[in-house]
Amino acid sequence: MVSDLFGTQGREILGRLAIPEPWATTLATSLQMIDELNVDIAACEADLRHLGPDHPSIPLLLSVPGVGPLPAYTIASAVRSIAPDALLVANGFSCREQIAQSGGRRALHLAEVLEMALAPADGGD
Repeated sequence: MVSDLFGTQGREILGRLAIPEPWATTLATSLQMIDELNVDIAACEADLRHLGPDHPSIPLLLSVPGVGPLPAYTIASAVRSIAPDALLVANGFSCREQIAQSGGRRALHLAEVLEMALAPADGGD
């Protein structure tokens, strides 16, 4: 099974297929665009790697498996741009951890938000 159709194995499979026109040209153009974007993304990631050590949250975010420089900066900037009094809701454990590591904020699970909403306003039963 191939999980990345546009990676090495996926491209080998695509190369063996008899794809008719106009789809063959569309596919070739799309693959070229993917290659060009990958070069651009790699350059951005290289630039971000040089900036990361000075950012308070980036080294922690980069320690999360699967989080590279672009997602790390995206998470950090998104969390910091949210109003301090806004609720952050993330159901996944790793998402809550990434949010905590990127901005010192605590994200709540949806169940916690529902519990807060259903709790009596006076704190009693």
